[in-house]
Amino acid sequence: MAVWTRDYLAPIFHRLTALPEFFGDDPAARQDLGPLTPVPECLGSIYEVNRAIEDLVARTMQLTCRGDKYRHGQLLGQAISPELFITQASLTQVVEQFRLDLARFRRQFLERQNAYSAESEAWYACCELRTEFCRIWAAVSLKLDETSWDQYIGRFRSMVSLAKHLAQAMNQRHERVPGPELRFEIGYLAIAHIVVMRCRDLSTRLEALRLVKTYGAARESFWESDKMYQFGRRVIEVEHDLKLDEADQPLGSVSWASLPPEERRVIDSYFDKDRIIHAQVAGASVTGRPLSLIMRDDNRTVYLRDEFIFLDAYFIYPDHGEWARDTFSYSQAVRVGDRIECSGQGGWDPKLRGVTIPDDIDDEISQAFENVDLALRSAGGTGWSQVFRVNSYHANLTPEILSKMGEQFRKWMPEHKPIWVALPVERLGVPEMRIEIQVVAYSP
Repeated sequence: MAVWTRDYLAPIFHRLTALPEFFGDDPAARQDLGPLTPVPECLGSIYEVNRAIEDLVARTMQLTCRGDKYRHGQLLGQAISPELFITQASLTQVVEQFRLDLARFRRQFLERQNAYSAESEAWYACCELRTEFCRIWAAVSLKLDETSWDQYIGRFRSMVSLAKHLAQAMNQRHERVPGPELRFEIGYLAIAHIVVMRCRDLSTRLEALRLVKTYGAARESFWESDKMYQFGRRVIEVEHDLKLDEADQPLGSVSWASLPPEERRVIDSYFDKDRIIHAQVAGASVTGRPLSLIMRDDNRTVYLRDEFIFLDAYFIYPDHGEWARDTFSYSQAVRVGDRIECSGQGGWDPKLRGVTIPDDIDDEISQAFENVDLALRSAGGTGWSQVFRVNSYHANLTPEILSKMGEQFRKWMPEHKPIWVALPVERLGVPEMRIEIQVVAYSP
């Protein structure tokens, strides 16, 4: 345990010294990291590699934040301090030295120790990604123009390819399961998100966005995959002036080779984590948080563009869904990764506040199926075509009712047959109700 703590945990805590630059509001909490730690002349252990790269990552993050003050912060319009350029030159030199030493370490140390394995290769790929992150960010940390990132599109493509390989390797070793997942080390998730934000080549950033959505842990260090995905997707739409479909592909024709002009590029963002608002999107009432994008207009004047992103996984549909939320404090559907689960849906009229049930049982069953479809679509699904499990609850379960359920299954799911449990119950939530349907759907 002591060796593991030294090799992996201690370097991570060193990285935390730079986090106030990103997440802290108190300038007094921000500290200088002191003199740049020289990379050992010969990297001889995993600890030395991890310690050196975490120091470089922390300093690159800090230098980038210092540059932000001149790009859009309180020093906007002022000349950049010469001392920062000296720091940048020194950092760039040390990063390049570390990159060469890292390759030498892999050849000599791992071969000498006969330490090649899937685990060691994944660790080395992670080191490569973070090193490339430092190389690019150190180079552009004091640039004032967002087009400065464009000269690194080739490197961004290589990073995405490496991140994809790493993601597949990590998920083969640790089979992903639904629910919360935490990785405290910086792996491919944060790097993929950075590519989404700074690489303006559309095909490359869409591939990086797919990595965030498909392979991202629920939380990696201080970054959460669902927030990173929603945020990155919206920035892509804003910068390229397009809309993405459910598969994150552009709707309509686009110019894949064109890069967005400077005035459409997002410099930075402000996210109010404590403010929650309700909005109507595509006819559904959704919950989310406001996002302010820092951009420049044609005259290079910095301004804030207000946006809305879905950070809450709970969804309701209008009218009845809003009434149920306000009255009983529950939602109609929840999305967890690629799964959508819906609350029990009865045969009520969804356009009315309250519970109004048809007299005819056939009409009630038909409407319950309609309401399930509505709930799934409110959460971004495509409806019954994605349902793989059905639970139905019946106040009067008869052969005729089962036959009617089968008819609805064939109507709504002609291409597949889900698993199904039908349970008789003494009564449902409202005395007039005779059926309630709950489903789970797979919606990638």
